[in-house]
Amino acid sequence: MTRLRYLSLALCLVVVHVVLASPVGTSVPDTRTAEEAAQRSKLEKAQRLVADGKATDAIALIDQVLAYYSAKYPEGKTRWYVSRTAEESIVYMGYATVESKLAPGKSNARSLMVAWADAYFLKGYALNELSRPADAKGALERAVYLSPENATYLIELAEAYKLERDWQECDRLYREAEAAAEFSPPAQKLADRSQAKRGQAFVLVEQGKLDQAQNLLEECLKLNAMDARAKKELEYIAELRQRKKQP
Repeated sequence: MTRLRYLSLALCLVVVHVVLASPVGTSVPDTRTAEEAAQRSKLEKAQRLVADGKATDAIALIDQVLAYYSAKYPEGKTRWYVSRTAEESIVYMGYATVESKLAPGKSNARSLMVAWADAYFLKGYALNELSRPADAKGALERAVYLSPENATYLIELAEAYKLERDWQECDRLYREAEAAAEFSPPAQKLADRSQAKRGQAFVLVEQGKLDQAQNLLEECLKLNAMDARAKKELEYIAELRQRKKQP
């Protein structure tokens, strides 16, 4: 695992132990309990296992956490969301209103601040580390379903499609991640936005669209003049152009 990918993982797994009552339906009991703390403790242990190259062991632990949340928040008439802030929760309740009109059936929606979506994210991350993109996509799609505006989840899902060289879907997810970075915590907003732009640039390079890729990478440097990865990618583009000139 690269140091940057591990840092991205560590930043994402910061979840507040609170449950927000949604504007729709009845309130949800507070889950700031020993049980919730235990789930976070398991995920922190799983995170360390992934960092140590023991992704398979980590997945077994993550599955215990997922089983806990599946039992506590069962599928049914409630549409569950997981948010990081009150503002994000309000956005999800707006989505729930639209969803209920398009597909009636769920009587209410709830936005939680628990580690449920992080568990799916970490499982997908571990599966990507094992080069199992098809399996990773399933877990990461669940994370995105719970937290549609989490840029870090969208970026990791794009990584799974990158492993499969599905450039169209990869680009779509990076674009969504760039927009979703608006909802990222302040300390993570720049990193998410920059990573999403670099991801789009990577796809463009793979497609041979070097000018467009260069423009995106230069935008990254406008956001952060110290973006070493953007600089490295620009150097790579210059090398590709130089090779094309050689007979």
